[in-house]
Amino acid sequence: MNHPSKKPSFVSAAARQADRIFIICLILATATIAVYWPVVTFNFVNYDDPDYVSANSHVLGGLTWRGVAWAFHSSFADNWHPLTWLSHMLDVELFGASAGAAHFVNLVLHTVNVLLLFLVLRRLSGGIWRSAFVAALFALHPLHVESVAWVSERKDVLSSFFGLLALRSYVLHAKKSQTVPAFTPSRSYWAALFFFALALMSKPMLVTLPFLLLLLDIWPLRRFESSAGLNLIREKAPFLIFSAFSCLITVAAQNRGGATQALTAFPFTVRIETVFVAFVEYLEKTFWPANLCCLYLHSGHWPLVTVLLSGFIIIGFSLLAVCFWRRLPFVFVGWFWFLGMFVPVIGLVQVGWQFMADRYTYLPLVGIFLILVWGAGEIVRRWRVTAVPFCFLGIVVLITCALITKAQLRYWQNSETLFRRAIAVNGNNDIAYNNLGYYLFQCGRLDEALENYHRALQLNPAFKKCRYNLVELGNSYSKKGECSLAVECFDTALLSNANFFEAHYGLANALLKCGRTDEAIEHYQRAAQLKADDAATYSNLGIALAMKGQSDDAVAAFHKALRLKPDFAEASCNLGGVFMLQKKYDEAVVSYEAALRGEANRPETHFSLAQAFSSLGRWDDAAQQFKEVLILSPDNPKVHLELGEALARLGKPTEAAAEFREALRLKSDFPEAERALNELEPSLPK
Repeated sequence: MNHPSKKPSFVSAAARQADRIFIICLILATATIAVYWPVVTFNFVNYDDPDYVSANSHVLGGLTWRGVAWAFHSSFADNWHPLTWLSHMLDVELFGASAGAAHFVNLVLHTVNVLLLFLVLRRLSGGIWRSAFVAALFALHPLHVESVAWVSERKDVLSSFFGLLALRSYVLHAKKSQTVPAFTPSRSYWAALFFFALALMSKPMLVTLPFLLLLLDIWPLRRFESSAGLNLIREKAPFLIFSAFSCLITVAAQNRGGATQALTAFPFTVRIETVFVAFVEYLEKTFWPANLCCLYLHSGHWPLVTVLLSGFIIIGFSLLAVCFWRRLPFVFVGWFWFLGMFVPVIGLVQVGWQFMADRYTYLPLVGIFLILVWGAGEIVRRWRVTAVPFCFLGIVVLITCALITKAQLRYWQNSETLFRRAIAVNGNNDIAYNNLGYYLFQCGRLDEALENYHRALQLNPAFKKCRYNLVELGNSYSKKGECSLAVECFDTALLSNANFFEAHYGLANALLKCGRTDEAIEHYQRAAQLKADDAATYSNLGIALAMKGQSDDAVAAFHKALRLKPDFAEASCNLGGVFMLQKKYDEAVVSYEAALRGEANRPETHFSLAQAFSSLGRWDDAAQQFKEVLILSPDNPKVHLELGEALARLGKPTEAAAEFREALRLKSDFPEAERALNELEPSLPK
């Protein structure tokens, strides 16, 4: 007898499966967050983060209409990824320019991606536990640390988020159209296309997604068995159009930004070799994730044995995957998922100076995980062996991945830990030495910064950015009065480029401070030859010439500076000083007045003008200028003395005496003021 209150068995089974899926999702999310939680305490690093967030004025302005327009029109940072820019702007809008908040958003996106991957694979294959284990490997594998712990790689986790949504929508479409003989777009199909477009606007690496969809049509969807292949290819046409459009935009953006300059540095044959070597390196680090770092620099060549062995491995595995594509379709799909998703970043079109990067593995590694997990499942199914050893091994692998990931995370705390790790992995990493030096410079550890810059230039004498950093360091030493170290910085910056304007200019300033005026003049003159329109160079040259007593040459240099920059207050003031030395007081007055038109609130210029008026006997004008100085700097005893003397010349003894007394009040041991007051006393009213 049936009981109406009792639910049918299929309802109970569906409910149990839903509960199981919910619990698995909860475990995956908890494990991911637990392992990666330290990232919320990390700082920005000086590797791309300044371009993407911490020093990007467009992003730091928050989410504005102007920012949105910039995001869609800009190819800044050598890429067109407007949604990535918008996500960073939204971070700032919601949380301010917080490194912790930006890292937290990366972690949330990674966690959501883990869950999406599990749900997509479960719907694709129907295998709950296999899908869960692939998602767990994706969540915890150490190669994915870079994508999560680096704020600049928001584009990675964001594009993968939209890419997985596109996969999910495509699977829904494919399941519905399984029996439809012709291509019939469904709502899910258009959703897949929409999410694919969003993925490309986050990071163009997903341009190979249409080919991945064809792989999934082979297995596990098996659509080629019920549909004409031409229909399935026609179905991907809009996706391919989007991919082609994204490729064109990306190449144009990278050409404008100079990111592809490495393309000409490596011949095509070397780039072909790099493809095989990089694939094998990725495989090795997948199974043995040791010596991971943020930057694997291209060596420029590869040993022949390495290339041949790598080519044999990759071509051999590919042939095996093709041979067994019917009997083991998951091997075919997983292997070409791995190879295909790497195509945009594998080095055929060399962008940047690295030959591989951990972040590039974010979605491609799913293909290898599919082979491993489904392969273990097939062994259990076909050979009828117990699954217990595989389960135990799987748990050990996941725990090991989690531990290595937590260890790898520590290197991303800040720029120092990151680049010291890169140097420990590869001591010939000039970029790591340069970036570490810059971080130490910002921390005020100038001597350590100089040591790292030296090492970077030893490895790469043509390293332009490092030479600019050395100039900045030299300027800091110069401001601190450590002239010999400043000179060392500038000399080093000039070693590989004798035509480096900034280094000549900085070196001249340092030499002038050291009292080496003749050498300073030489470098100012060289800087002027390199950059004839720089007014500051001519102004400082004028100062150096004046110090050497070459007044006429100094005047010519200051006039040149003022022709280039008519409102250059400092040059006008210095020109006035030379005219004072030449006793050309009228010209001095004209120069000082011009300086005040450019910078009205500079007390030194008012004081110099007052002295020029005094030299001309224009005591009224002199007194007025001394009063202007006291408005800006009221507690200067020397100015009170000078004003008192001008007032005395104007026949105002009472006011003059008041100024002398104020000077003595401010400086009790001031014999000049005391003498002037004593001389004035007989003329004071009784």
